[in-house]
Amino acid sequence: MILRRLLPLLLALCLVRLWFMPLPSSFWLDEMATVFVAQHGSGHPSLADAAPQAWRSWYYPVIRINGELFGYSEVATRLPSILAMAAFLWLLAGLARRLIHPEAAWFAVFACLALPGLNYQAANARPYALGMCVFAAALLFLVRWLDFGRWRDGLLFAASAALVLYIHLLFWPSCLVFVLYAAVRVARSETPVSWKRAVPVFGLCAAALLPVMAQTFSLLREAHAHVIAPLPSLWQFLRSLELTLVLGCAIAAWLIARARRWRPLALTTIILVAAWWLCQPVLLYAFSWLTGDAVFVPRYLQLALPGAALASTAMAALFIPAGQWRRISAIFALGVLLFLGQWREVWPRHHNSDWRAAAHAVNQLEAAGEIPVICPSPFIEARPPAWRPDYPLPGFLYAHLAVYPIAGKIYLFPFENSPQAESQAAALAQSRRFLIYGWLPQVTYWRDWFARRPEFAGWHQRRIGPFADVDVVLFEKGTDAFSAAKNASVPFSVCYHTPEMSCPYFYPLEPQPFTAILPLGDRWAGVCRAVPDLPWQPDEAVLARLCNLGYARGTCGRFPSGDGPDAVRFTVSRDQGASLRIYYVVERDHHPFAHGPLDYSVARGAFVDSPAGETMSRQALAYVESYLRRKQRV
Repeated sequence: MILRRLLPLLLALCLVRLWFMPLPSSFWLDEMATVFVAQHGSGHPSLADAAPQAWRSWYYPVIRINGELFGYSEVATRLPSILAMAAFLWLLAGLARRLIHPEAAWFAVFACLALPGLNYQAANARPYALGMCVFAAALLFLVRWLDFGRWRDGLLFAASAALVLYIHLLFWPSCLVFVLYAAVRVARSETPVSWKRAVPVFGLCAAALLPVMAQTFSLLREAHAHVIAPLPSLWQFLRSLELTLVLGCAIAAWLIARARRWRPLALTTIILVAAWWLCQPVLLYAFSWLTGDAVFVPRYLQLALPGAALASTAMAALFIPAGQWRRISAIFALGVLLFLGQWREVWPRHHNSDWRAAAHAVNQLEAAGEIPVICPSPFIEARPPAWRPDYPLPGFLYAHLAVYPIAGKIYLFPFENSPQAESQAAALAQSRRFLIYGWLPQVTYWRDWFARRPEFAGWHQRRIGPFADVDVVLFEKGTDAFSAAKNASVPFSVCYHTPEMSCPYFYPLEPQPFTAILPLGDRWAGVCRAVPDLPWQPDEAVLARLCNLGYARGTCGRFPSGDGPDAVRFTVSRDQGASLRIYYVVERDHHPFAHGPLDYSVARGAFVDSPAGETMSRQALAYVESYLRRKQRV
């Protein structure tokens, strides 16, 4: 009786902490795109150059109706995803009860909540939660149809299976789950449904998919224009399978059951669970390498996560004694709440972005007088000819300006540099100050571009923030800051601030020609030592975007799970010629993890006291080497 009351209470606590408390945090980039499409419609002219097929998802009319009823606040816009994920948990519990064990429902639900990717989608104003819900409904209708042979269930299956692709085109690999499961059950005569009845139902589903498949093939022809991720590594593929949860549940259940005998599962159950778990990552991995268009992106793999949760439940079912499911599920729930609750902060952030606070900071500065604002577009599609200096607003390429408006004269810049952008930037020398506002890597690029220009030699800069992966930098004309720095112990030209932080598992080996100032001073080539005994050579894209710039948790497939750090930064605090003192800060989730000073002897070419850890020691030395090289050039 106690467990009957405890399990719903633990579920409520998990949902409040993992799903509801991140709701008020700022939208991230793709969520602002959701709001833009919902408010302006999928037919808006600016969407023509930004994968228009994707914006025709049936998810966006849902958000539009929701917005008309409740507004477009962060909480209101994310509400449909919360409701969809709640329905999904109920459907998954039904599948676990029917396929694995009559008492497996609670365990399967908490196995889902043990996956951060699923919790993320519950508070994410994107189509993935709704897609998961509809996919689970299609599977449940398919299982019921094959169990009882009722035409109603068959038609409901066909409708919901087709609806999956109308919600998100890149869920197509998981549709193979329906075919495999039905084919095996019909072939083994484990269902009252015959081939003569199965073929028309699947044919009806295929006919309903014809319009959306035409859109999919159209999108594939231009997929390269919308891809920003590098081709996936084998390690990323293995990480996507959530083997830690699946094997961990199997081992824990075996230890609990000890010498008890296995209770084998039905072959058809194994096929359904394995297909749900593996089809999405395997086929997207293969597609990425066969076509060269990398779609092996974590958010596109999320539909496989419930399969991993069911796989862990199925593995546990081999060993968990009868009558112990509720007790073990309660222990599992306590572990989820303890280890995934992000207890270091009262209100966990949904995403590593705070566009809302950044826009507020810009508007506060604008209150003191109009300041020109440089706004690079955070969307990869913002390239000529789709982008132009007089790009009309509101427009999709600057959806963040429509959701979180800013004051001041706005200079629209593309995703990457262009001659038109440089021409606009050079003209800003006539003003006394200006702001750069946008995605952190782009702000870093333009901040360093301005710092190198001779017409801005007498200017100084100040970072406003931080706002996670969003940045605001203020440039001001004047000589006071320059003179003060010139007379200080550290030369102005090399007294640089690097708000970005390198990955703590990156082992730098060789500086690369790169004029911008990065967290380790220069841009460095090196190896990943996330697995200390197995160094891995990242490609150029990963080196530039993750190794040198850090915050790779949840983005890099090799980044280790657990409570370790995710970023490290250095700064020169004192330069006395013969000796240097640098200060290091190690962070996890933007909170201090470790920090302290390091003294370096220029004469000896070594630290007085070596930093803890081989990788940290090498990063600190790389930073000092970069600093001394720049100082010598000055």
